[in-house]
This record gives sequence, structure tokens and C-alpha cells, in this order.
Amino acid sequence: MNWRKNWIDVCAMLAMVSLIGCIVFPVLCFGHYIDKAAYITWLDWATLLWFLTAPFWFTPGLFGKKFEEAGKLAMFRPKPKQS
Repeated sequence: MNWRKNWIDVCAMLAMVSLIGCIVFPVLCFGHYIDKAAYITWLDWATLLWFLTAPFWFTPGLFGKKFEEAGKLAMFRPKPKQS
């Protein structure tokens, strides 16, 4: 289960980086800091990375019971409330 928790943590970090990229690259293009071709390329890569990694971060249970259990221990997942 340890590698699954680590995988979810890595995917969460990569998803955050790609989400930031999806916000930053349009701003850079519209501010004329990068040209349109570079903007399209970087945005395509950031979008691809987002769609490959976000499901592990948001819904680890989608990949089986063991991933769901590992998701409870992952770093960037909300912890269940203890009563």
C-alpha cells in the first residue's frame, strides 16, 4: 500500500503543477511574453498532465479498494473527521 500512497502524492503534486501551468501560460501569452505556438504547446502538455494525474488525486477509489485505502493516508487528501 505504501507505493500507492506515494503514487497518489506524486500525482497530486504533478496535478497542482499542471493546473498552475494551465493558468500561467495563457497569462504569459496574453501579456506577449511568449508567442502563440509556445503557448499552445505548453498548454497542451499541462492539460495532458492534468488529465493523467488528477483522477489519482481526486478519486483514488476509482482504481480499486487498495488505492482507496491508500488515498486515506495520502498527503494532499482530506483526512476523515474523528469523532
